[in-house]
Amino acid sequence: MATVGLIGELTYDVEQMMKERAKTNSATIEKISVECDIVTVDSVNWSSLNRDNWITCINKEEKTWYHFPIAESENRDNNFKRVKDGIRYFTSKGWVTYMLQ
Repeated sequence: MATVGLIGELTYDVEQMMKERAKTNSATIEKISVECDIVTVDSVNWSSLNRDNWITCINKEEKTWYHFPIAESENRDNNFKRVKDGIRYFTSKGWVTYMLQ
């Protein structure tokens, strides 16, 4: 069994986040759209999040996404600043944000 480790820090630069977005497909986007709630910075109950939560921003036209796993310490630091800034940025670009778990 292989073990994977991540080394380094997650970027706080929203322009860099755009460069790091990943491709997905229409079926996955449709499944998330049907099964998950759309969220905004103001609608998330930040105090109830735990390490199992993932927030994902999706560009449906380009079929790309960017994930904010709350298990990552950078995503919890400074009252979730990285996640909040990312959601605001992606939303301003027309992306839709979902709470995956």
